[in-house]
Order: sequence, then structure tokens, then C-alpha cells
Amino acid sequence: MKLSEKVGVLLRDPKKLIHFYHYASSRVFHGDGVAKIPQGGRIHTSSFSEYLSVYGLMPDEGEMAMIRKFLINAKEVFDLGANVGVWTVLMSKANPQARVHAFEPNPATMSCWKEISSRTKVQMSGSTLPPFLIPLGN
Repeated sequence: MKLSEKVGVLLRDPKKLIHFYHYASSRVFHGDGVAKIPQGGRIHTSSFSEYLSVYGLMPDEGEMAMIRKFLINAKEVFDLGANVGVWTVLMSKANPQARVHAFEPNPATMSCWKEISSRTKVQMSGSTLPPFLIPLGN
């Protein structure tokens, strides 16, 4: 896609233009795109589409209330279908003492998750836990 086409896409959707500004700024200052998520979490991204996907995975207020309510006293937490790790980071931030186990069956997404988690250095029970490449269910 040519630069002029990319600019056209951004101008048609002002919300993406604002995200692109934040993404480009974080690339300049941090070397990669840093998406800010609730509870002070940050997800480092390597492309603008990855950056936008993080915002598409954001929980709403009801889901954030559920995270705070059920994770307050949890010792073990499971993120089944971890995708790129947005909820994994949120859960680890909601209860830093809990051990978070992330499961992701898609090898391509798992690769992305590993890259993001290595750059975000999410601490879970004193160590960064890799996600498990295991499909759960039928």
C-alpha cells in the first residue's frame, strides 16, 4: 500500500488517526508501539495493526469490575485463549501475587504473544511465564 493510500485510510477514520499519532510517538520515544491498557499495563507492539488489535481486545467496565472482584484473592489464574496477552497482563496487574497461566492454541498468535511478553516483562509470581501452546476443549 502506498503512503498516499495509508494517509487516505487514516483520514477516513479519525479514531485511527489519533491511534496512529500515539503509535508513531511511542515508536520515536520507545522504539516500538506502546499500547496503554487499564491498571497501568502496557503492551509493546511491532506494527500499527498489532497496536490497533490491542485496543480491539480491551475489556469494558463490566469486565474490568469482574477482574477486580474475582482476582483480588486468587492465587492461580488461567487465561484460556490468551491471544496476544492483553487479559494476561490485566490479570497480572490486578493481582501481582497471583500466578497467571496463559494458554493459546494458535502457533502464529503464540509467536506474537511470546514477542510481546518478552518486551513487556510481565512479572507473574516473580517470573515471566510463557504461554502454553495447547488447545483446550473439544
